[in-house]
Amino acid sequence: MQVVSIKAADSSLVRIGLSDGSIFSFKTVYLPPDFSSGLWAVKGAEISLKEAESLRFAAGCYRAERAALALIARAEQTRLGLKAKLARKGINSVYIGAALDYLEGLGIISDERFAALWLESKLRRVRTGRGGKLCPQKLLASLLGRSIPSGIARKALGSALDSATERALLDSYIAGVFPNFDKGDIFVRQKLKAAGFSSAVIRAYWEDM
Repeated sequence: MQVVSIKAADSSLVRIGLSDGSIFSFKTVYLPPDFSSGLWAVKGAEISLKEAESLRFAAGCYRAERAALALIARAEQTRLGLKAKLARKGINSVYIGAALDYLEGLGIISDERFAALWLESKLRRVRTGRGGKLCPQKLLASLLGRSIPSGIARKALGSALDSATERALLDSYIAGVFPNFDKGDIFVRQKLKAAGFSSAVIRAYWEDM
């Protein structure tokens, strides 16, 4: 097979035409490590079928990358969330995996950042008196439901809930769920533990009553 046209938009993005009539764009970052360096990048160069398939693989990854970036441009995304959305578009899972690895390496995709930003938006409501019935357990469940891995979700929640923030969350939760409870009601303390509040914050609340 022969390279009939080639144009480099920059050092990494290439548009190529092959003698079978196919024309496509790709990023060199998606080429396999053992790909013949530079030998294909000349008009008229002869390439093997295996090399042509490597170029097409890189093109598939680039298409997956562009589709992912279009979704990211609308809103912060999780890796698993992006994977599911791209799969629904009919994109090959191998292309998706390579593209998401690349974007994750650049920091464009970050489950840690997604979790931190999402928690900040929810806890901001608590600080402005609009926390309602939010509690640590609900926040954790919501993160997990947004395709955040358990370890990352728990770490993000632990970082977001310093003692002052957790206390504000507890005050808001009690006002919304147990507005007229009795201080001696053990049932309420058990419910607060089940809702994910720490023993230290619960104890401090009781001492301040």
